[in-house]
Amino acid sequence: KLARVAVEISQEMDSAWNLNILKSEARPPANLRAEFGSIGTLARAEAKKAYAHKAKKSIGKTRRQKDIVPMWLVEHTPETNETTFRINREHQLVRLALEKKHIPKKVVTALLRNLEKTMPVAHIAMKAFEDDAQLKFDDTSEEKIREDALLLYEKYRETFNPEQALKLVMDLQPFHNHGPIVVAAAEAFEEERNE
Repeated sequence: KLARVAVEISQEMDSAWNLNILKSEARPPANLRAEFGSIGTLARAEAKKAYAHKAKKSIGKTRRQKDIVPMWLVEHTPETNETTFRINREHQLVRLALEKKHIPKKVVTALLRNLEKTMPVAHIAMKAFEDDAQLKFDDTSEEKIREDALLLYEKYRETFNPEQALKLVMDLQPFHNHGPIVVAAAEAFEEERNE
């Protein structure tokens, strides 16, 4: 996806290339196929270079940035050939937000602003161009979805009735994709509350 290779075929070469009348299909001659494979490999390597530096820079991994603590971590699983992008819990701004009992609004605002600013778009784009099946999305466990939905549901229940609170949670990403888990969490909360 990162590169294109142009092949010019003259009319004299139509039969060698098995070019059909509509000129919509062509087959390279057998003696050229290995060479085309080599050209394709080189073209892919060159095209990847154009994104590789930007990709490394976007997660603070260039030679000059060795000691920088990145906002995002890139994890590659060789067994499944999947790449996951995670927020670095060791980044001081993230730790500050996680450690404080009552988080000041300015800490959360700073965290969100920096997450937006440092999102490794170039690295994600490179992986998507190479093979978008490598990108792993929505791998959160059911337990984590339940916990996060419950946090929101409890907050909404301070103001709204159960139906309204549930709808508000279900209107949010990623909970809209996990209806049964969210409903079960809300029901468990209501049962516990009524005991």
